[in-house]
Amino acid sequence: MAEPDKQLSLSDGTVRLYTNVKFLEGTKEICSGDHMIVQHVTGRDEDVVILREDGKATVKRIVLKMEFPSGRGGVSFADLDAKDVERLLAIYKLVNES
Repeated sequence: MAEPDKQLSLSDGTVRLYTNVKFLEGTKEICSGDHMIVQHVTGRDEDVVILREDGKATVKRIVLKMEFPSGRGGVSFADLDAKDVERLLAIYKLVNES
């Protein structure tokens, strides 16, 4: 993976941010947003994308898809609960301010 545009070390992990990432379904762009990976010291990773919906930032979990038997892959996005969205947007803001 390429070097992140921004990276921040926190007391409980590391955050890497890749800005203006285009997500594709085959060759078709399905959306673009900021890809953020939060690596906790416990070993748990949160792989999310920050999107704009109706002018407001929101966070979605990235879900990798694989089609069988072709092996082609893609991504979809899953909703998070409001508490996780609020927490991840706060982390996103910290990384952008660093």
